[in-house]
Amino acid sequence: MKWLIFMYLVGLSYVFPMKGLKLEYIPGTVYTYTYETVAALSEPGDIARDRSPVGPKVSAVVRLTVVWEEGESQLLKLQLSDVKLSSAETRDRAHSAFSHVPTSLAASHPTYFHWDAGLVAQLYTAGEDSIVVENLKKGVVSLLQLQTETGQRQEVDVSGTCVVSYQVEDDLTVHKSKSDCIRHDYPGEFSHVKTLLGVSVSSSYDSRYDINTDHVLQGASSADTHVFAPNLRKSIASQVTSRQTLTLKKTAAGGDKVQGSSIEGAVSAIGGLQTEALKLRLQTKKQQNQSDVIETLPALKPDIVRLASVSSSKAVLRLLKFFRSGEATKEKVLEILRNEERQGKKPEKDFINILPYLVEVAAAAQTDASTDALMEFLKFDDDNAVALTEIYLLATAFTSHPSEKLLLGLWALSRREVTSTKLRESILLTVGAVLNSFMQDAARRESEAFKSVRASLQQSLEGCATDEDCYLSHLRALGNAGFPESVATFLKLHTAEANLSNTVVVESLKALRKLDRRHICTEEMKKATWDIYNQYYRGYDDVIRTLAADVLLECDPPSSLLRRFILTNYSTAEVNSYIGEKMKDLARRNEDMRNSRCVSRLCSQYSIQQVGSVQNQQHRREH
Repeated sequence: MKWLIFMYLVGLSYVFPMKGLKLEYIPGTVYTYTYETVAALSEPGDIARDRSPVGPKVSAVVRLTVVWEEGESQLLKLQLSDVKLSSAETRDRAHSAFSHVPTSLAASHPTYFHWDAGLVAQLYTAGEDSIVVENLKKGVVSLLQLQTETGQRQEVDVSGTCVVSYQVEDDLTVHKSKSDCIRHDYPGEFSHVKTLLGVSVSSSYDSRYDINTDHVLQGASSADTHVFAPNLRKSIASQVTSRQTLTLKKTAAGGDKVQGSSIEGAVSAIGGLQTEALKLRLQTKKQQNQSDVIETLPALKPDIVRLASVSSSKAVLRLLKFFRSGEATKEKVLEILRNEERQGKKPEKDFINILPYLVEVAAAAQTDASTDALMEFLKFDDDNAVALTEIYLLATAFTSHPSEKLLLGLWALSRREVTSTKLRESILLTVGAVLNSFMQDAARRESEAFKSVRASLQQSLEGCATDEDCYLSHLRALGNAGFPESVATFLKLHTAEANLSNTVVVESLKALRKLDRRHICTEEMKKATWDIYNQYYRGYDDVIRTLAADVLLECDPPSSLLRRFILTNYSTAEVNSYIGEKMKDLARRNEDMRNSRCVSRLCSQYSIQQVGSVQNQQHRREH
């Protein structure tokens, strides 16, 4: 949920970026604004349905003063006062959930920023504000980046580096939108090496600025929306909507002035300031003693085994934090696992065995200490311990950041004499899955461990040519790895000269389907799978033919190839039915195919031909 917390923080502290506008803030004048921001957490569409927002509201008084200037370059002083925190819901502060929160944190310490022709060139702080107040000020400072000419440019603010578009409606109104924002402080925060386990994020940024006739910002308002949807289940998406307003209330004579021949000289004259990047900081909690979790493990057991519940998730996360902490050494992890195993052999009354859960969490920790402990604890040569070992291998196959030690350890394990055939294949399949995780990261693809295991897996496949069971296991592992260069290996298996068993052909086609379409939709592969479908060199069963047809139909086949599927009426009713349904499914997903009259006719013709095929088969049986 780190991504959700981050965007919530953006909503709380971020006020719209502006630039370029030649706002004429005059030295010796104090400009007083009222500021309000609301960050509402909801399901997508709740705001549009007029449901009450859930979240905090911050209001404050903002005072701006120009303390130094030279041409279009100015040094501005920003002070916050009367900061209040309340609920986004409309209610009395006395009844607000935030009424007990102290609001005197804000700012006796002013913040300064170098404002150059509408661009915030540098931020200066005394370094004495809390993280929350510092972020709030950064949001206000970001507001003062504004451009009054219609156009597009790149800007950096608390949202990251963004492409910003300006549209000027008249001399006093500016509309601004941002896109393609890249965060530099949390790179890759919303990505995952396995797309299915990642999250899709969509964001929109829109703001409006009103300038008064004195060329001073009269007011700004914005609505930023961020929708987060887990790829595994997009129906549980969450939305953060941030709304901010800044309104000029009064101007008055006053304010300090600083002498200096340059911006550096002015900053030096103020004294006690340090430069600060215009990016948000996360509020981190004080590190707790994680060993307390292990001491309370017996109390956590009922929650851990209560699957698909909030209490189970919380308990597992507490365990995961421990296994990822520095306190979880190899010896400590081994002690926990062995203690649970020992108690399970002679269970007392009401004993709850969570050993499988501990193995899963230790594997998910992805630390070298956990890897070493699990490799030593698990009994890979014991046929009675296969179930627990399979749990470990499955959890390992889904890790997002496997270490080189894990990859090399699994490969060494696959070379050992493991008595269980099922377990031996599971180890190889896990090696393939871990290799695939490595392959998703460009930097990790260059590691010696990755290159070594990849080459060894290919060599081992070739060395199993006379042992079909060994060959099939390595072939499936190669499919899990998903190497683009494996296409050449699979292609050789589909030639007339290969003369392999139907089982090997089936597994090679299944492995082929796991690869990216960019790599399998080549002319050579299309010809090979077409030959298999039409049984040009030998007879194949319906499973193989439908797999071959599936590969072909996933490669955006032209209408001419679809006609050939219709005309080559060598198929059983089952194969015809599959091809017809596959065409309809592709038409539903592909707009070009869906709008093609040819495809519509082919699908209808296939349904008619399917009936004819059934009648022909019945006729042959009768005679």
